[in-house]
Amino acid sequence: MALHELIQNLAETAQIAELSRRASRIRAGRALQIVGVGGSARLATIAAVIQSTNVPVVVVSSRQDVAEQVTATLSEYLGETSTVRLWPVSDSLPYELVPIDREASARRVEILEALHRREPTVTVAPARALTQMLSSPGELSGQTF
Repeated sequence: MALHELIQNLAETAQIAELSRRASRIRAGRALQIVGVGGSARLATIAAVIQSTNVPVVVVSSRQDVAEQVTATLSEYLGETSTVRLWPVSDSLPYELVPIDREASARRVEILEALHRREPTVTVAPARALTQMLSSPGELSGQTF
């Protein structure tokens, strides 16, 4: 049995169905915290909820290395059913003068556009990424073709 099939079976349980129902009702910009689930069961639970809903999801981790691990694990759990992306974090400090990483900037814009269109994608971001300045949805819409 493949991991994504295991997650599909988990998604059919009553507890995950209830979490999925709650996740589907969340307004944009709000959060659903999953607490009381420890260890490897936490990511399996998150994957099952993601698979049961058709909404964009942002998973926040403590550090970059943890975000990379979460991205890899969720990709394995979800298989071809969902796109899992790692939010690229700048290595520079907020006002440090360094060249702009155009590839990372392009990936950020791609992820922001998918979130703005409410595509059912999964974005994993370390907490540090949440401190970076971004364009507002209105500015982003005005800058796209």
